[in-house]
Amino acid sequence: MGTIKRDEDGLYFESNNGIEYSLLEGHSIGANSTSDILFVMFDRYTEYPVEMVMFMYGADTLEGEDEDEDKQYTIKTIEEAVNKFEEKFTEIPERSEDDV
Repeated sequence: MGTIKRDEDGLYFESNNGIEYSLLEGHSIGANSTSDILFVMFDRYTEYPVEMVMFMYGADTLEGEDEDEDKQYTIKTIEEAVNKFEEKFTEIPERSEDDV
C-alpha cells in the first residue's frame, strides 16, 4: 500500500513504485455548506508535465492516525487512482537535483 508522508513542501503520497504525488487539501464553498477537497498532483518531477491525477470531495483529513477508517478509505482511493495513472509510464520517473 502507498503511504502518506510529509516533507518541507507539505504532504505527499508515495506509490508502491516510489513515485511521489503532492497532496493539496482545501475547501470548496457551496451555497449551503463547505466540503473538504483533496487534489492529488503529479508535480514533483521537472522532466514531466504537471498533471492532476484526481480530486476528491469529502476527503477526511490526512493528519490523523493511520488506523482511522476514514483515512484508510482516502488512502485506498488515492492508491487506486495513482495505480491507474501509473499504467501509462514505460519507466518509473526518478527525482533529480532540479526537482522541487
